[in-house]
Amino acid sequence: MKKRSFYFLLIFAALSILLQSCDDHGSHNTEPLIDSNNNGYPSKEVAEVIVYNCAVSGCHAGILPSGGLSLSTYDNMLRGSNARGFIGDTSHHNHKAGRSFASETVYGGEAFIAYNPGISLAMRLIMGDVADSSLRMPYKGSPLSEQQIALLRNWVENGLQNNKGEVPFSNPADPVIVCSQGSDMLYLLDPEKKVVHRTVSTDFIATKDAPHHVQIYGDYFYVTLISSGRFLKYNKNTLNLVAQTEGLTYPGMILLSGDGKTAYVSKSSSAAGSYSEIYIINTETMSLTGELTIPVAGIPHGTAIDRTTNKFFVANLTKDRISVFDLNTEELDGNDILLDTGNEPMHIYLSHNRAKLYVCSRKSNKFLVVDLSSRSVVQEIVFPSHPMQAAVAGDGRIYVNLMHSGQIAVLHDNGTTVTQTASVSDPGFTHLYGADLSEDGKYLYVTGSNEANTYKPRYAKPGGLQESTVSVINTSTLKVEKVLELGAYATGIAARR
Repeated sequence: MKKRSFYFLLIFAALSILLQSCDDHGSHNTEPLIDSNNNGYPSKEVAEVIVYNCAVSGCHAGILPSGGLSLSTYDNMLRGSNARGFIGDTSHHNHKAGRSFASETVYGGEAFIAYNPGISLAMRLIMGDVADSSLRMPYKGSPLSEQQIALLRNWVENGLQNNKGEVPFSNPADPVIVCSQGSDMLYLLDPEKKVVHRTVSTDFIATKDAPHHVQIYGDYFYVTLISSGRFLKYNKNTLNLVAQTEGLTYPGMILLSGDGKTAYVSKSSSAAGSYSEIYIINTETMSLTGELTIPVAGIPHGTAIDRTTNKFFVANLTKDRISVFDLNTEELDGNDILLDTGNEPMHIYLSHNRAKLYVCSRKSNKFLVVDLSSRSVVQEIVFPSHPMQAAVAGDGRIYVNLMHSGQIAVLHDNGTTVTQTASVSDPGFTHLYGADLSEDGKYLYVTGSNEANTYKPRYAKPGGLQESTVSVINTSTLKVEKVLELGAYATGIAARR
């Protein structure tokens, strides 16, 4: 009896090895099905390439698809992945769904980006455009033929259409827009599926244009290009460039008036030299109509606006002072707010009750609270590293990116005192830069510029491009729900209108 049991176990083990899925040998024990609608894909040919090569048992199909990405149907493909391998994951192609790293955040993103096969991750892996050649897809299987690759490339280039000829995300919810300063690209994220669904090139000159900041108003969004000295206006629905203002010197941050008809554009923090002007631009004609002039030349970078009183605040980065303007007259409103020497005010924000100004100081690592009635600093919070950009919520919460600490400090202003109540950290927080909240305040979006190249993307491109990240945080739970990779040096981000 024992001998018979031994042989049974031996035969069972042998069959298990022979029937292993693509996570070990690239073979599959069941053939996936393609229905009469091509599983939602535009043609039977496209469906066969994707489904028979990728959506197979043990890979991107079933209840527990590899990396949380199912390619079995078109609709599943649009959802993207939600559990790809991340920093510290040493396996080549993780076929275990769920979180693959200790912090329990979710690393993932889109498989394809309409009209842009060159940066669509699935296309890159299929074509072998990855530094680690062992990660080429189909994983541990035969590469697709040139004809199959061309078929998929044409499909993506023509809009990633479904079987009804529809281009996905053609009428999306208001997108989250991210500036990739190192790639001359804007990335548009769908807030519902939390994937990149479009890209917009901002490449105008031979060298880097450096898109730095973005703001959204109505049917348009506006972008500054530091190096090429431009202020751009795009149609949010068509993504077409509507108009541009040229000839600006190191344009940096953007703030819009309450009616959206005027843009105030400061200098980039990387501007070489000393300056006094804030550009005033008519967004309807896209013409430069004037300037706000600070009293002491330096680098006027961080700005804030009170749209109720029409007060405009400008932080002079190199001179430790904040100027206040009355936008009704476009003149200075009183003396500058003087800060202690050595702070270097990088970014400033109006409090939720409009009574205070929050100052993120680059050199001193201090978060300063300025009382606007007395125009004096009333509180200081010292952080372990440079507080970069922040997002202010209507309930008194303040989310502050600590650039070199890989943390977001969560503060609360009770009307009298600002205190830190929590912090959020994640392996994807690499040189935290931009921050913004969703319109309803339920999600916080932050960019990680990866300036020091400490973040190593799993599917790195050949040549060592420094990929950056954008992370999505649930403000109720303070849990990171998604970490997506973008192009190089992600900076400005806009989610609110």
